[in-house]
Amino acid sequence: LVFLTGKYFMDELAQIRVLRPALEAGCQLAGCRVPKASNPSAIEQLSSKMTVLDGQKEGLRIAVTLINRDNVEQPFPSMELSLTDRGGRIISRQVVKAEQYLGKSADSRLMQPGQAEDIKILLRTPAVRVDGFELRPVKLHWLNQQ
Repeated sequence: LVFLTGKYFMDELAQIRVLRPALEAGCQLAGCRVPKASNPSAIEQLSSKMTVLDGQKEGLRIAVTLINRDNVEQPFPSMELSLTDRGGRIISRQVVKAEQYLGKSADSRLMQPGQAEDIKILLRTPAVRVDGFELRPVKLHWLNQQ
């Protein structure tokens, strides 16, 4: 029961620095990985722009500048991307993980406190007219990241 409780609340427990050594020891036995401490609510969007990819009517590039307002480094967040039509209605929503916009460097790169970071998200939108978007950092539950 203790193991199951720890596994379910791993995200919350991993934020407590003094517990990390015990969690890492437990994960070494159980074959799991303790997630890096993160606070997506401290990630702020400074600017954003959507453009059509050159020569690709169905392709979009979303360029965003993010800043970590926390006082500690943290992993790049997963981002909830909502595409909207001319009336502002959501026509598509998806979660874009850091690996999708950073590539192979996602595991090793961290957002430093107070430092702005530029990211780009490329996507295809076949047969859908997209007029706008919303992007916000989200925290995926630890079990969904495995």
